[in-house]
Amino acid sequence: TAPDGALKIGLLSEEDSLDLLRSRAPAVAAEHEGACRDLVRALDGLPLALRVAADLLRVEAESGFDVSGLLAKLTGAARVLGEEVPPDVTGDADDVGAEEAERTVRALLRKSLERADEDLVRRFARLGVLPPKPLSFGPWAAADVWRDSAEDPPEGGRPEDEKARDRDALKELVRRGLVESVDLGDDPLAVKLDLTPRRPERFWMHALVAAFALDTLERTEGEGGVREAQQRRLEHYRRIAGAADGAMGQGGDTQLFGVFLITLDLANIRAAHRWAREKAPNDRRALEYLSRLVSQGSRPLAERLGPEEWLEWMRLAEDAARRIGDEREAGYHRSNVGAALVRNGLMDEALTVCQDNLRAA
Repeated sequence: TAPDGALKIGLLSEEDSLDLLRSRAPAVAAEHEGACRDLVRALDGLPLALRVAADLLRVEAESGFDVSGLLAKLTGAARVLGEEVPPDVTGDADDVGAEEAERTVRALLRKSLERADEDLVRRFARLGVLPPKPLSFGPWAAADVWRDSAEDPPEGGRPEDEKARDRDALKELVRRGLVESVDLGDDPLAVKLDLTPRRPERFWMHALVAAFALDTLERTEGEGGVREAQQRRLEHYRRIAGAADGAMGQGGDTQLFGVFLITLDLANIRAAHRWAREKAPNDRRALEYLSRLVSQGSRPLAERLGPEEWLEWMRLAEDAARRIGDEREAGYHRSNVGAALVRNGLMDEALTVCQDNLRAA
């Protein structure tokens, strides 16, 4: 997607479209070449639509079904969607094309979900609260938004059978093309720490697919379900920051592991903080999150965020703590605001904060 959120369409030629179909559903493309050619023409070279259609056909074929009927349905549906755009519509042609592309992809995604069981649909929908590509997420993030509670997991961890179901669900979502597995290459810290695997297991969702997942979540679980899934996302990244903080308070490889944790998910932590900040004026739990995040992850966040950004986060945390009536936590944040001011070279303001803290002590 473009920076302003508009869909950028890089259309493929007919042959390139067929090659994409062949790469993702080789058996289907080989057996039904004529029908596949009709499909790629109907989809007008839209890469994401082609990928979703190809994965849907491949899954259908792997399940032992005759895909000829599905091919005809997909082709017909794509043609109808293309004809629904009025010929006299006003506005930029790129905007019209983007809208048509989005409707085509959504129609294919709906078709894909028709063939998924209820549990898989629920899991797919909840992933819609995670930031889309280019941000990626780990299997633990998926597991946390799938949990029925935003509370911290039990001390002993989750049961193995539950973990296995989560792994199987992610594999199935990848197989269906609803989630993509991402190869970020060897992580230098993972190599240094001799972690297995050295390439962190990561996934992402295209922005259109993520938006469709979020719409599905709102339709199936309502606004309350969306808010609870968002809370589970926030608490997951709060725990990541807290774990990194604990590790970085120690020495040697344990400290490096803390750096590894915070570096891997810093972009997601920023996104979670931004979401909580937007919701804070009318959401007590968002205020609590703004305060708790920097309390539990102060060491890695102070090190990894820029000085100005860290100062802003500390001020937001102090304000959030005061608004929820937690004066003890607000005092803690106030002390860190003073340290952040020194880090930014704002010595006069830092002195004022320190004097205020002494008077309040």
